[in-house]
Formats: sequence, C-alpha cells, structure tokens
Amino acid sequence: MCLNNCPFFEGKINYGIPAIWDNGHGKTCIDFDISLEKLNADSDFMTVKVSHVPPKTACVDLPAMWMQTPINYNLEPNNVVNIQPRTDSLFNITVGSERIDVELKVELSTGKILSGHLVDSLDLEERLCTDDKGQSCGDARRYKQARRTSIQSKQFELNSPF
Repeated sequence: MCLNNCPFFEGKINYGIPAIWDNGHGKTCIDFDISLEKLNADSDFMTVKVSHVPPKTACVDLPAMWMQTPINYNLEPNNVVNIQPRTDSLFNITVGSERIDVELKVELSTGKILSGHLVDSLDLEERLCTDDKGQSCGDARRYKQARRTSIQSKQFELNSPF
C-alpha cells in the first residue's frame, strides 16, 4: 500500500444520470464530491469523504414551475421527485433536494474500512395534485428527513467461533 506521494483523486465527478426507484414513480440525480479529509501515515489510516450532491442543473423532469424552485437553504437544484398515484385519481407529488455525506476511515496498509458514517439529508416539498405533472395542486407541505448510519470494524481473535 502506498504511504507517501500516493495518487488520490480529489474533486467533483459530474455524474448527473437519473436513478429510478419506487417502481418508477421516483427519480433522483446526483454528482459526487470526493476529498481526502485526513492522512496519517504514522497511525496507518486515512479519512475519505464522499458527498453525493445535487448537480448544478436539474437532471430529473420537473414539469411544473413550483417543482423547479429550490427547496433547500443552499439553493441547490432539486434532484428528487416522486409522483405517487392514489386510488382517488389524485397524485401525491414530492420534490426536493437530497445530499448524502459518507465519511470512511481506511487502514492504509490493508485498505480495510475501519469505520464509516453516512448522513442522508433531504429537504422536501409535497403537494396533492389533480394531474401527474403538478400543474393543478393544493398547498405545499415542507419537511426534512434525515437518516444516519454508522459501521465499525470488529477485531476477532484467532480462536473466536465467529
């Protein structure tokens, strides 16, 4: 494993390809920002941050004007849309901005992930609409969602049954 003058990519990857989820009702689109947060060759680890961020221009279809107005405080373009048909011929339409930050602590000598932390933050606006394009809708309801996940590597003794 390289410990000095190692090549490491840092920067932005403009991915910008929509991902489809929720049986085709939802779409999201992201770019990546990658950075080396800490390198400690003496302690044999580095910390890498990978952020999944909204692209500079929207790459999901946002047909109504209200869908195009940025939801988050950073004024990043909306990169999430979900159009849910209901049984009463109405549609729940949700748009917003999603950002996922992943921080990994990696052992330099082996490449083993020692720990990882993921924070998924969403700023969303939801409306009840009479059409699937969001042209005729009721009042907006704004809210935030956040998910946090962590992993930690576990050391096993050679005589461990696991």
